Amino acid sequence: MSSPERVTRALHALARPPSSTPPRPQIRRRASATRRRRRLARGATILTANLLLTVVVAVVVARLTATADDSATTVIVPATLDRELREAARTGDLATVEGLLRAGADPNTSGGFGLTALAIAIVRDDSPVTSVLLDAGADPHLRTDAEATALHLASRYASPEIVAAVLDTAPDTVGHHDARIATPLHLAMARGDVTIIDILLEAGADPTALDGHLRTPLHHALDGTDPLTVIRHFLTAVDKPLIATAPDLDAPLTNTDLAALTDTELLDVVAVTDPDRR
Repeated sequence: MSSPERVTRALHALARPPSSTPPRPQIRRRASATRRRRRLARGATILTANLLLTVVVAVVVARLTATADDSATTVIVPATLDRELREAARTGDLATVEGLLRAGADPNTSGGFGLTALAIAIVRDDSPVTSVLLDAGADPHLRTDAEATALHLASRYASPEIVAAVLDTAPDTVGHHDARIATPLHLAMARGDVTIIDILLEAGADPTALDGHLRTPLHHALDGTDPLTVIRHFLTAVDKPLIATAPDLDAPLTNTDLAALTDTELLDVVAVTDPDRR
């Protein structure tokens, strides 16, 4: 090839547009950038996965903790409610008693001396609280540590209204004995409330029942503050003979015979037949 031809080709080569294929150093730089982007993408994916794992673990732990707390509440809260119910009965807080019963408090659990909320309300002679507790299912058959039923407590401490309410719910307790073998009538006679005495007699209380000392309800009247009034009322309310024998008597005394005695004679006769006073 002649020199003019070589020159002509060289000029043509210079006149052609540059090739679309980049030089090799530029290709290496682009490959390197691609690898960096891929590494960053993988790192971001790993970081996202770790964050998701952390969130999942946190949610699981929170749920387990909530379940444990719920279990503890199931065991502890009712007992707390029951204690609060007895305290509300002790203070006569009717609104709190009603609220605690709605919240699930059990009126039949007992605290010190075996006293339930009902027993506490009765001893306080609190008719509204007693009525609410009875309506909520409080059991008058439950006994204190001294084996007293709700009727024993009502006969000794409460109003005739409460005595009647307890009898309406548990009429069978009229003849129950406490730890001293005393019936509710024994306690009512010692207390001296003739209205309660009449309620118990009408409900079927035995006027000649014996307690652990072989004392009848008539003898318990001697323990009260006005025994003569109670004894005379009892004689008119009871047909059954109350004193079968007495010292220096040839025949049993009828209630009519007793009623005819003077006040002093009547008290003397009842006293001499009382096992605790012989």
